[in-house]
Amino acid sequence: MTRKSNFEVVFTDGWTEEDHKAYSAELTQRHLDETFFLRAFAPSPFHWHFQQATDALADGLFLPGMSGLLNGIEASLRTVCCRVKDRSLAGDLGRVMSNPLLKEAIEVGLRIENLAFPGEEGFLEQINRPKDPVRLVDLRNNICHGNFQAYARNLPEIGEFFTPECLGPVSAELLGVSYKWALEVSRFMEEQGWRTAEAGLQMPKNPLSQWLS
Repeated sequence: MTRKSNFEVVFTDGWTEEDHKAYSAELTQRHLDETFFLRAFAPSPFHWHFQQATDALADGLFLPGMSGLLNGIEASLRTVCCRVKDRSLAGDLGRVMSNPLLKEAIEVGLRIENLAFPGEEGFLEQINRPKDPVRLVDLRNNICHGNFQAYARNLPEIGEFFTPECLGPVSAELLGVSYKWALEVSRFMEEQGWRTAEAGLQMPKNPLSQWLS
Protein backbone atom coordinates (compact mmCIF):
# COMPACT_ATOMS: atom_id res chain seq x y z
CA MET A 1 0.00 0.00 0.00
CA THR A 2 1.31 3.43 -0.95
CA ARG A 3 2.09 5.63 2.05
CA LYS A 4 0.04 8.80 2.41
CA SER A 5 3.24 10.78 2.86
CA ASN A 6 4.21 9.93 -0.74
CA PHE A 7 1.52 12.27 -2.08
CA GLU A 8 2.14 15.98 -2.46
CA VAL A 9 0.32 18.76 -4.29
CA VAL A 10 2.59 21.50 -5.59
CA PHE A 11 1.47 24.55 -7.58
CA THR A 12 4.27 25.87 -9.77
CA ASP A 13 2.48 28.86 -11.35
CA GLY A 14 4.77 31.85 -11.31
CA TRP A 15 7.88 29.86 -10.38
CA THR A 16 11.19 31.17 -11.65
CA GLU A 17 13.89 28.94 -13.09
CA GLU A 18 15.69 29.20 -9.76
CA ASP A 19 12.54 28.05 -7.96
CA HIS A 20 12.34 24.97 -10.19
CA LYS A 21 16.01 24.16 -9.64
CA ALA A 22 15.66 24.55 -5.87
CA TYR A 23 12.60 22.30 -5.78
CA SER A 24 14.33 19.71 -7.94
CA ALA A 25 17.31 19.73 -5.57
CA GLU A 26 14.93 19.36 -2.59
CA LEU A 27 13.24 16.34 -4.19
CA THR A 28 16.61 14.77 -4.92
CA GLN A 29 17.77 15.22 -1.34
CA ARG A 30 14.46 13.93 0.00
CA HIS A 31 14.84 10.79 -2.11
CA LEU A 32 18.41 10.28 -0.90
CA ASP A 33 17.31 10.68 2.72
CA GLU A 34 14.37 8.30 2.34
CA THR A 35 16.53 5.61 0.72
CA PHE A 36 19.54 6.07 3.02
CA PHE A 37 19.35 2.63 4.63
CA LEU A 38 18.85 0.87 1.30
CA ARG A 39 21.91 2.60 -0.11
CA ALA A 40 23.95 1.92 3.04
CA PHE A 41 23.12 -1.77 3.51
CA ALA A 42 21.81 -3.36 0.31
CA PRO A 43 22.25 -6.08 -0.63
CA SER A 44 21.99 -7.63 2.81
CA PRO A 45 19.59 -9.83 4.79
CA PHE A 46 18.66 -6.93 7.05
CA HIS A 47 18.33 -3.70 5.07
CA TRP A 48 14.53 -3.91 4.91
CA HIS A 49 14.30 -3.88 8.71
CA PHE A 50 15.83 -0.41 8.72
CA GLN A 51 14.02 0.89 5.66
CA GLN A 52 10.52 -0.12 6.72
CA ALA A 53 11.19 0.93 10.32
CA THR A 54 12.12 4.41 9.11
CA ASP A 55 9.00 4.55 6.93
CA ALA A 56 6.92 3.63 9.99
CA LEU A 57 8.56 6.28 12.18
CA ALA A 58 8.04 8.94 9.51
CA ASP A 59 4.32 8.14 9.70
CA GLY A 60 4.29 8.31 13.51
CA LEU A 61 4.16 4.53 14.03
CA PHE A 62 6.58 4.37 16.94
CA LEU A 63 6.00 0.81 18.12
CA PRO A 64 6.77 -0.99 14.83
CA GLY A 65 9.38 1.64 13.95
CA MET A 66 11.43 1.15 17.10
CA SER A 67 11.08 -2.64 16.99
CA GLY A 68 12.21 -2.65 13.37
CA LEU A 69 15.33 -0.57 14.05
CA LEU A 70 16.30 -2.69 17.06
CA ASN A 71 15.79 -5.91 15.12
CA GLY A 72 17.77 -4.48 12.22
CA ILE A 73 20.71 -3.54 14.44
CA GLU A 74 20.67 -6.98 16.04
CA ALA A 75 20.45 -8.71 12.66
CA SER A 76 23.30 -6.63 11.24
CA LEU A 77 25.54 -7.43 14.21
CA ARG A 78 24.85 -11.16 14.07
CA THR A 79 25.12 -11.34 10.27
CA VAL A 80 28.44 -9.51 10.09
CA CYS A 81 29.94 -11.63 12.89
CA CYS A 82 28.81 -14.82 11.14
CA ARG A 83 30.20 -13.78 7.77
CA VAL A 84 33.58 -12.79 9.19
CA LYS A 85 33.81 -16.10 11.07
CA ASP A 86 32.49 -18.06 8.06
CA ARG A 87 29.44 -19.37 9.92
CA SER A 88 26.33 -20.26 7.96
CA LEU A 89 23.51 -17.73 7.89
CA ALA A 90 21.01 -20.56 7.40
CA GLY A 91 20.96 -21.72 11.02
CA ASP A 92 21.81 -20.43 14.49
CA LEU A 93 23.46 -17.00 14.20
CA GLY A 94 24.95 -17.19 17.67
CA ARG A 95 24.50 -14.59 20.41
CA VAL A 96 21.42 -12.40 20.50
CA MET A 97 21.56 -8.70 21.41
CA SER A 98 23.74 -8.40 24.50
CA ASN A 99 26.98 -6.92 25.77
CA PRO A 100 28.84 -10.11 24.73
CA LEU A 101 27.49 -9.75 21.16
CA LEU A 102 28.78 -6.16 21.05
CA LYS A 103 32.14 -7.35 22.34
CA GLU A 104 32.24 -10.01 19.60
CA ALA A 105 31.53 -7.30 17.03
CA ILE A 106 34.56 -5.36 18.29
CA GLU A 107 36.67 -8.48 17.82
CA VAL A 108 35.70 -8.80 14.15
CA GLY A 109 36.58 -5.15 13.50
CA LEU A 110 33.38 -3.11 13.85
CA ARG A 111 33.59 0.31 15.49
CA ILE A 112 30.92 -0.49 18.00
CA GLU A 113 31.10 2.90 19.73
CA ASN A 114 28.78 4.12 16.98
CA LEU A 115 25.97 2.34 18.86
CA ALA A 116 26.36 4.50 21.96
CA PHE A 117 23.47 6.85 22.70
CA PRO A 118 24.03 10.59 23.22
CA GLY A 119 25.57 11.20 26.63
CA GLU A 120 26.24 7.51 27.28
CA GLU A 121 29.60 7.65 29.03
CA GLY A 122 31.84 4.61 29.48
CA PHE A 123 30.09 2.67 26.71
CA LEU A 124 33.11 0.59 25.66
CA GLU A 125 34.05 -0.21 29.25
CA GLN A 126 30.48 -1.23 30.10
CA ILE A 127 30.45 -3.78 27.27
CA ASN A 128 32.93 -5.82 29.29
CA ARG A 129 30.34 -6.23 32.06
CA PRO A 130 27.85 -8.83 30.75
CA LYS A 131 25.27 -8.20 33.46
CA ASP A 132 25.34 -4.40 33.08
CA PRO A 133 23.65 -3.86 29.69
CA VAL A 134 24.44 -0.76 27.67
CA ARG A 135 21.46 1.39 26.76
CA LEU A 136 20.95 -0.22 23.34
CA VAL A 137 20.73 -3.70 24.86
CA ASP A 138 18.42 -2.53 27.63
CA LEU A 139 16.19 -0.75 25.10
CA ARG A 140 15.99 -3.83 22.90
CA ASN A 141 15.06 -6.01 25.85
CA ASN A 142 12.30 -3.62 26.89
CA ILE A 143 10.79 -2.73 23.52
CA CYS A 144 11.01 -6.14 21.83
CA HIS A 145 9.63 -7.87 24.95
CA GLY A 146 6.78 -5.41 25.34
CA ASN A 147 8.00 -3.72 28.52
CA PHE A 148 6.79 -0.15 27.99
CA GLN A 149 6.27 0.96 31.59
CA ALA A 150 9.63 2.73 31.69
CA TYR A 151 8.30 5.11 29.01
CA ALA A 152 4.89 5.79 30.54
CA ARG A 153 4.02 9.37 31.49
CA ASN A 154 2.33 10.71 34.58
CA LEU A 155 0.16 13.83 34.46
CA PRO A 156 -1.58 15.32 37.51
CA GLU A 157 -5.10 15.19 36.08
CA ILE A 158 -4.70 11.87 34.29
CA GLY A 159 -2.29 9.73 36.27
CA GLU A 160 0.09 7.24 34.67
CA PHE A 161 -0.58 6.35 31.06
CA PHE A 162 1.16 5.03 27.97
CA THR A 163 0.57 5.88 24.32
CA PRO A 164 2.96 5.23 21.41
CA GLU A 165 3.85 8.94 21.39
CA CYS A 166 5.58 8.40 24.75
CA LEU A 167 8.28 6.69 22.65
CA GLY A 168 8.86 9.79 20.51
CA PRO A 169 12.05 11.03 22.23
CA VAL A 170 13.75 7.63 22.49
CA SER A 171 12.69 6.82 18.91
CA ALA A 172 14.43 9.97 17.71
CA GLU A 173 17.59 9.03 19.59
CA LEU A 174 17.51 5.47 18.27
CA LEU A 175 17.09 6.67 14.69
CA GLY A 176 20.13 8.93 15.10
CA VAL A 177 22.15 6.00 16.44
CA SER A 178 20.92 3.85 13.53
CA TYR A 179 22.16 6.44 11.02
CA LYS A 180 25.64 6.36 12.58
CA TRP A 181 25.58 2.58 12.67
CA ALA A 182 24.58 2.35 9.00
CA LEU A 183 27.60 4.41 7.96
CA GLU A 184 29.87 2.15 10.03
CA VAL A 185 28.44 -1.13 8.69
CA SER A 186 28.56 0.24 5.15
CA ARG A 187 32.24 1.15 5.64
CA PHE A 188 32.98 -2.30 7.04
CA MET A 189 31.19 -4.19 4.25
CA GLU A 190 32.99 -2.15 1.61
CA GLU A 191 36.32 -2.81 3.36
CA GLN A 192 35.56 -6.55 3.33
CA GLY A 193 34.66 -6.45 -0.38
CA TRP A 194 31.06 -7.47 0.31
CA ARG A 195 29.56 -4.51 -1.53
CA THR A 196 30.51 -1.71 -3.88
CA ALA A 197 31.25 1.62 -2.25
CA GLU A 198 28.31 4.05 -2.25
CA ALA A 199 29.58 7.46 -3.36
CA GLY A 200 28.46 10.41 -1.28
CA LEU A 201 26.62 8.45 1.41
CA GLN A 202 25.71 11.02 4.05
CA MET A 203 23.68 10.89 7.25
CA PRO A 204 20.19 12.32 6.65
CA LYS A 205 18.56 14.97 8.76
CA ASN A 206 16.64 13.21 11.51
CA PRO A 207 12.91 13.44 10.62
CA LEU A 208 12.08 13.02 14.34
CA SER A 209 14.27 15.92 15.47
CA GLN A 210 11.26 17.73 16.97
CA TRP A 211 11.24 15.08 19.69
CA LEU A 212 14.81 15.89 20.71
CA SER A 213 14.12 19.42 21.96
